[in-house]
Amino acid sequence: MTTITGNNLDSPVPNFCLAVEQFRRAYGRGIRSAKEFREFLFPYTEASGEDKVFHRLPNEVRGPILAAWGIRGARSALKDSDEKVRTTVHDALLAGDLDDAQFEEGLVAGVVIRWLDLAEWWRFVRGGKLDRPSRRMMLERAYEFGLFDAKWFFENLQTRGGKLHGTDVVADALSKQELTDWLRRIHETGDGSAKGILEAIGWEKITEKTALDALDGILDSTAKKVGLVAPDPVPESRPAVVDDLGANSAPNAGKDPADPKGEAAAGAKDAAAAGTATGGSTPPESTGGAPLVEAREGDADIDGFFGEEDAIIVGDGKPSAAPPPGEEVVPSGGAATGDEEPTGDVSAAARTAVERVRTATGEAEVDWGAHAPDPARSAVEAEAERGDNSPPTARAVPTPLPPFPRPGRRFGR
Repeated sequence: MTTITGNNLDSPVPNFCLAVEQFRRAYGRGIRSAKEFREFLFPYTEASGEDKVFHRLPNEVRGPILAAWGIRGARSALKDSDEKVRTTVHDALLAGDLDDAQFEEGLVAGVVIRWLDLAEWWRFVRGGKLDRPSRRMMLERAYEFGLFDAKWFFENLQTRGGKLHGTDVVADALSKQELTDWLRRIHETGDGSAKGILEAIGWEKITEKTALDALDGILDSTAKKVGLVAPDPVPESRPAVVDDLGANSAPNAGKDPADPKGEAAAGAKDAAAAGTATGGSTPPESTGGAPLVEAREGDADIDGFFGEEDAIIVGDGKPSAAPPPGEEVVPSGGAATGDEEPTGDVSAAARTAVERVRTATGEAEVDWGAHAPDPARSAVEAEAERGDNSPPTARAVPTPLPPFPRPGRRFGR
């Protein structure tokens, strides 16, 4: 037998249920009949019966009930299992040894409310035929046992699809004389609170005049409030969709797997922007022999200008490093002389370096022709002519190289 903890009849909710069950039995069984009560607790067919009550009762409670019906001995009933009790009651109902009225009388109201699931019992009662006296009794007992107060009652009282609320629901059905009497009693008591307004009219007048749908709404709201109605099921939360594609998925395309939010890249970008704003520069990372001169969008392509074979070669056979700012370009193997052109024009300095290198190697003199750079043209003018309006940045050379064309023939060939 399954052990079930019974309800505490000293608490408000079971006390309210006990009063309703006793009223149901005493009120000519107008709410639910004895047959409906038996069908609720022990429905059966000729083949079998379903026990909804006896398996909840302790042996010392159900034993005397079975013995009083005369279907089991007093001692054996105390030792019967749940299955034995079910088959015994089923056989007695089939044989006519037990009828519906005896079934209800044997299971007294106190036993039913003490051991049954009150939510199931309330569903049985609420599905019965409720008239105005039944509704009045339920509302009065619920108010007396503190299941709701007057303020809650008027806040939840509504009818006509929610068009009327509170005292308007009650006043809508009252005559002029009844409204006058109601106001007079409120004035005499001097209590304009919700409790004073409720007691001034009384439950008899409320249940007599108020629309039935409004009264039923209060009963149902009270049942939900105190737990006699099971709460609405909580919808199952669907699991979050996991991105199986990982870093290759569309939202993560082009992102570093170690930095999916791009925080590191954003930090580097902010640092670069801060350096530009303050006139400084962020030194580029070493690339294993790559030029340390940082190219800027719009600058002349140095490799495209000189070409792989036309790069300036110094005496050790390696490309020369960019000169520090403010220094002249001096060919390898000799010191600067007074013949060098001013270093203010990088184009002239580059041309001088090329001429000296080719003279030293025996190559023919370069015919610059009409494309020879004008030493007098400043780097600013050359840059403006190219349309490069980007702000200057700190670079290894003072100004960008002008875009003069590459020679049309190979020198020395």
